[in-house]
Amino acid sequence: MEILPNWALTVAQPVVLFLFKIASDLRLNLGFRYDMEFQPWPVHRDRNNFGPRFGFAYSSDSRTAIRGGYGIYYAPLFEAVAFVARVLDGAKISQVFVPLNGLPAFGVPVTSAQVWSLAKERNVFGKRSLSQSDIASLGFGPGATPPVLLKTDPALANPYSQQFSLGVERSVWDMNISGNYLGNRGVKLIRSRNVNLRQTGRNGFGPVFGPIDPAILQDNHVESSGSSIYHGFAVSATKRSRDNFLLQVSYTLSKVIDDTVDFITDLQPANQLDLRNERSVSSFDQRHRLTISSVLDSAKGIKVAPVFTYSSGHPFNLLLGFDANNDSQANTDRPLFAGRNTGRGPNAISFDLRVAKEFRLRRHSNYRFEGVVEGFNILNRVNFSGINNIVGTAPFTDYRVEGRRHATPADPLGFTSAFDPRQIQLGLKFKFRG
Repeated sequence: MEILPNWALTVAQPVVLFLFKIASDLRLNLGFRYDMEFQPWPVHRDRNNFGPRFGFAYSSDSRTAIRGGYGIYYAPLFEAVAFVARVLDGAKISQVFVPLNGLPAFGVPVTSAQVWSLAKERNVFGKRSLSQSDIASLGFGPGATPPVLLKTDPALANPYSQQFSLGVERSVWDMNISGNYLGNRGVKLIRSRNVNLRQTGRNGFGPVFGPIDPAILQDNHVESSGSSIYHGFAVSATKRSRDNFLLQVSYTLSKVIDDTVDFITDLQPANQLDLRNERSVSSFDQRHRLTISSVLDSAKGIKVAPVFTYSSGHPFNLLLGFDANNDSQANTDRPLFAGRNTGRGPNAISFDLRVAKEFRLRRHSNYRFEGVVEGFNILNRVNFSGINNIVGTAPFTDYRVEGRRHATPADPLGFTSAFDPRQIQLGLKFKFRG
């Protein structure tokens, strides 16, 4: 049986661009691009991917420039989508799923803990994979247990984004100052959803579901039903002086809203029948980012380049940690009154430094050495990253929560990981001219 299908993915992307000089102070560019991706069967081939775009640059004087543009840009489908459609639809690979508490509603009393014990008993770990004959001894397996399927939707289309921008740059005294608005609207973003569900009632956590076809545990379809919107405003100032000194300050204020970030099943909607309830700030949302950098080239040939960075935290999703709504997916259920991504992750502050100096073997030699000392997170600040977002049924008066610095990683909202501590590295470069 063929498990890994062979295919060749072909992409056609003809592009036409026109550049016009309307006047001495105004330039205009127009473009058009057509994207055609020849995905293998059974993935739908999207044939209407027409992407117009235009931009302009206007300069009222030698010190001011105004630029803007708009365009539609199509993204390719992941090759993993085609792979999934070919091998995980139940025809080539049979998937069976058993959670920690089993599937008693489907007549499967076996739990994942029993599977773990069996693998340990038969000394499987690190030597081989569990086979169908292994799990058959527990009374479940392909044909005896409702399968988990993963397919592509018949109307699957290429995601695309509408990107637009408008900015002003002006030279003031000996500084360049710029302000730019950036927008990005994502359309037909891909997600996966279990389409084999119907609502059967409610419990203390909200709607409860059951299968449309009891012979199938999950019928996951990859579909083009997601969307997103990004708004950002970026300002920067750059100062150059004649005494070999450069200073640059940049700040971005932005917000991202979406209703999905990926098509893996662990990121499916909490309520598979209510996609609107998933719309919230994105997991990629970073409201503030400030960077201050400079380069100082001293008279003795020593270059010093410090960089200071501040960035606000990313949102995170609060989860119950168990399948409260009976959709056979325990990794998506949220507390009753918690929306998606109501948690806010920690900010990050870092100060980096680079010092370099060149040495010549002889005064007019073509051979040089450059010694480099680089330090990252010089202040050794603990910048947390991962958070334990499994909060269970713990009561909250407000679900807009943050990580708890003094909690253990096993506690709800405790930090589970951090970015790198202080790091210092030494380097030596050999430079020459022929």
